[in-house]
Amino acid sequence: MKNNYLNIDSNDLNVELTFVPRPPVAIKLILVFFCLIVIAGPLILISQAEEREQGLIFLSALVFYAVMYFVLGRYTLWNLFGEERLIVSTKAINYQHHFGFFNTPWKPEKFNKIYLAFRKTHEIENQTYGKLDFITDDENGVHTMLYSTSIAVSEEEINVSLR
Repeated sequence: MKNNYLNIDSNDLNVELTFVPRPPVAIKLILVFFCLIVIAGPLILISQAEEREQGLIFLSALVFYAVMYFVLGRYTLWNLFGEERLIVSTKAINYQHHFGFFNTPWKPEKFNKIYLAFRKTHEIENQTYGKLDFITDDENGVHTMLYSTSIAVSEEEINVSLR
Protein backbone atom coordinates (compact mmCIF):
# COMPACT_ATOMS: atom_id res chain seq x y z
CA MET A 1 0.00 0.00 0.00
CA LYS A 2 1.31 3.41 -0.92
CA ASN A 3 1.35 5.93 1.88
CA ASN A 4 -1.05 8.82 1.72
CA TYR A 5 0.96 11.95 1.11
CA LEU A 6 1.55 14.75 3.61
CA ASN A 7 3.27 18.00 2.67
CA ILE A 8 4.08 20.71 5.21
CA ASP A 9 5.19 24.23 4.30
CA SER A 10 5.70 27.03 6.78
CA ASN A 11 6.63 30.65 7.07
CA ASP A 12 6.87 32.91 10.13
CA LEU A 13 3.08 33.15 10.55
CA ASN A 14 1.45 30.02 9.14
CA VAL A 15 1.94 26.30 8.72
CA GLU A 16 0.31 24.86 5.59
CA LEU A 17 -0.51 21.14 5.58
CA THR A 18 -1.67 19.28 2.49
CA PHE A 19 -2.94 15.71 2.82
CA VAL A 20 -3.38 13.72 -0.41
CA PRO A 21 -5.04 10.29 -0.57
CA ARG A 22 -3.26 7.63 -2.64
CA PRO A 23 -5.69 4.76 -3.14
CA PRO A 24 -4.55 1.70 -5.11
CA VAL A 25 -4.96 1.84 -8.89
CA ALA A 26 -7.51 -1.02 -8.75
CA ILE A 27 -9.83 1.08 -6.59
CA LYS A 28 -9.49 4.03 -8.96
CA LEU A 29 -10.36 1.83 -11.94
CA ILE A 30 -13.36 0.31 -10.15
CA LEU A 31 -14.68 3.77 -9.24
CA VAL A 32 -14.31 5.02 -12.83
CA PHE A 33 -16.00 1.85 -14.11
CA PHE A 34 -18.98 2.35 -11.76
CA CYS A 35 -19.23 6.00 -12.81
CA LEU A 36 -19.37 4.98 -16.47
CA ILE A 37 -22.12 2.46 -15.68
CA VAL A 38 -24.04 5.11 -13.75
CA ILE A 39 -23.81 7.52 -16.68
CA ALA A 40 -24.57 4.99 -19.42
CA GLY A 41 -27.35 3.00 -17.67
CA PRO A 42 -30.14 5.62 -17.70
CA LEU A 43 -29.17 6.74 -21.21
CA ILE A 44 -29.56 3.18 -22.50
CA LEU A 45 -32.93 2.91 -20.74
CA ILE A 46 -34.15 6.13 -22.34
CA SER A 47 -33.03 5.05 -25.81
CA GLN A 48 -34.77 1.66 -25.46
CA ALA A 49 -38.03 2.99 -23.96
CA GLU A 50 -41.19 3.73 -25.86
CA GLU A 51 -41.82 7.38 -26.66
CA ARG A 52 -44.57 7.89 -24.07
CA GLU A 53 -42.36 6.46 -21.27
CA GLN A 54 -39.29 8.55 -22.04
CA GLY A 55 -40.44 11.58 -20.02
CA LEU A 56 -40.85 9.57 -16.83
CA ILE A 57 -37.57 7.75 -17.36
CA PHE A 58 -35.86 11.09 -18.07
CA LEU A 59 -37.11 12.60 -14.78
CA SER A 60 -36.10 9.47 -12.91
CA ALA A 61 -32.66 9.63 -14.53
CA LEU A 62 -32.22 13.26 -13.39
CA VAL A 63 -32.99 12.31 -9.79
CA PHE A 64 -30.71 9.28 -10.10
CA TYR A 65 -27.85 11.42 -11.49
CA ALA A 66 -28.24 13.97 -8.68
CA VAL A 67 -28.09 11.29 -5.97
CA MET A 68 -25.18 9.48 -7.60
CA TYR A 69 -23.26 12.74 -8.03
CA PHE A 70 -23.34 13.39 -4.29
CA VAL A 71 -22.53 9.80 -3.41
CA LEU A 72 -20.34 8.21 -6.07
CA GLY A 73 -19.17 11.27 -8.03
CA ARG A 74 -17.67 13.17 -5.12
CA TYR A 75 -16.08 9.99 -3.75
CA THR A 76 -14.52 9.27 -7.14
CA LEU A 77 -13.23 12.83 -7.56
CA TRP A 78 -11.83 12.72 -4.01
CA ASN A 79 -9.92 9.49 -4.69
CA LEU A 80 -8.64 10.63 -8.09
CA PHE A 81 -7.82 14.30 -7.47
CA GLY A 82 -8.60 15.08 -3.81
CA GLU A 83 -6.58 17.00 -1.27
CA GLU A 84 -7.24 18.15 2.26
CA ARG A 85 -5.69 21.55 2.89
CA LEU A 86 -5.08 23.15 6.28
CA ILE A 87 -3.53 26.47 7.23
CA VAL A 88 -2.65 26.73 10.89
CA SER A 89 -1.87 30.21 12.19
CA THR A 90 -1.32 31.44 15.73
CA LYS A 91 -5.06 31.95 16.33
CA ALA A 92 -7.00 29.74 13.87
CA ILE A 93 -7.08 26.66 11.69
CA ASN A 94 -8.51 27.11 8.21
CA TYR A 95 -9.37 23.98 6.27
CA GLN A 96 -10.62 23.15 2.79
CA HIS A 97 -11.30 20.02 0.75
CA HIS A 98 -10.19 20.07 -2.87
CA PHE A 99 -11.95 17.73 -5.32
CA GLY A 100 -9.90 18.41 -8.45
CA PHE A 101 -12.47 20.50 -10.32
CA PHE A 102 -13.89 22.39 -7.35
CA ASN A 103 -13.05 23.35 -3.80
CA THR A 104 -15.18 23.62 -0.70
CA PRO A 105 -15.04 27.04 0.98
CA TRP A 106 -12.32 27.69 3.53
CA LYS A 107 -13.68 27.11 7.04
CA PRO A 108 -11.97 28.78 10.02
CA GLU A 109 -11.81 27.34 13.55
CA LYS A 110 -10.42 29.78 16.15
CA PHE A 111 -8.46 28.77 19.25
CA ASN A 112 -6.45 30.22 22.12
CA LYS A 113 -4.20 27.21 22.76
CA ILE A 114 -3.73 24.19 20.48
CA TYR A 115 -2.51 20.63 20.96
CA LEU A 116 -1.69 18.01 18.32
CA ALA A 117 -2.51 14.34 18.79
CA PHE A 118 -2.01 11.33 16.56
CA ARG A 119 -5.00 8.95 16.66
CA LYS A 120 -4.17 5.44 15.41
CA THR A 121 -6.81 4.04 13.03
CA HIS A 122 -5.13 0.95 11.60
CA GLU A 123 -1.84 -0.84 10.99
CA ILE A 124 -0.60 -2.25 7.67
CA GLU A 125 2.67 -4.12 7.21
CA ASN A 126 4.00 -3.01 10.63
CA GLN A 127 3.32 0.63 9.80
CA THR A 128 0.86 2.58 11.96
CA TYR A 129 -1.66 4.84 10.22
CA GLY A 130 -3.93 7.38 11.79
CA LYS A 131 -5.39 10.84 11.73
CA LEU A 132 -4.01 14.08 13.06
CA ASP A 133 -6.27 15.71 15.66
CA PHE A 134 -6.16 19.38 16.60
CA ILE A 135 -7.39 19.91 20.16
CA THR A 136 -8.07 23.12 22.05
CA ASP A 137 -9.27 24.15 25.48
CA ASP A 138 -12.74 25.62 25.84
CA GLU A 139 -13.54 28.44 28.31
CA ASN A 140 -13.74 25.89 31.17
CA GLY A 141 -10.35 24.33 30.38
CA VAL A 142 -11.89 21.15 28.94
CA HIS A 143 -10.14 19.68 25.90
CA THR A 144 -12.31 19.97 22.79
CA MET A 145 -11.71 18.50 19.34
CA LEU A 146 -11.15 21.43 17.02
CA TYR A 147 -10.46 19.51 13.81
CA SER A 148 -9.53 15.99 12.75
CA THR A 149 -8.02 15.23 9.37
CA SER A 150 -10.04 12.99 7.07
CA ILE A 151 -7.03 11.28 5.46
CA ALA A 152 -5.03 8.72 7.43
CA VAL A 153 -1.27 9.19 7.21
CA SER A 154 1.53 7.05 8.58
CA GLU A 155 2.79 7.99 12.02
CA GLU A 156 6.36 7.91 10.69
CA GLU A 157 5.53 10.48 7.99
CA ILE A 158 3.88 12.80 10.51
CA ASN A 159 6.87 12.55 12.89
CA VAL A 160 9.35 13.27 10.07
CA SER A 161 7.26 16.19 8.76
CA LEU A 162 6.76 17.86 12.14
CA ARG A 163 10.45 17.93 13.08
